[in-house]
Amino acid sequence: MNGHTGQRILSADFDHLSPLPPDLYDPKTGRFDREKLRLELIIRGVTPETFASKTGVPRTSVYKALRGESVRDRTAINILFGLASLPPRLPLTPSVGR
Repeated sequence: MNGHTGQRILSADFDHLSPLPPDLYDPKTGRFDREKLRLELIIRGVTPETFASKTGVPRTSVYKALRGESVRDRTAINILFGLASLPPRLPLTPSVGR
């Protein structure tokens, strides 16, 4: 770890990512909150298709997550990283609609 704690390395690596609501994804069930996931896409100004093409997440997996179905861990990780890497473009806050 090069003399650093894992937490410092992580915070340094992810400082450029947008914050996400903590309850967007439930690791116990492997499901995303449908309404919150849709709102996160809208805030970023992307459709599910555009999100899929920009992030490399398969379009069917994005729609599966939007239906509230359980997704694989790798898919969840890719969706969360994809959301965090796309900055919000609309003047909405994630608290809208919660």
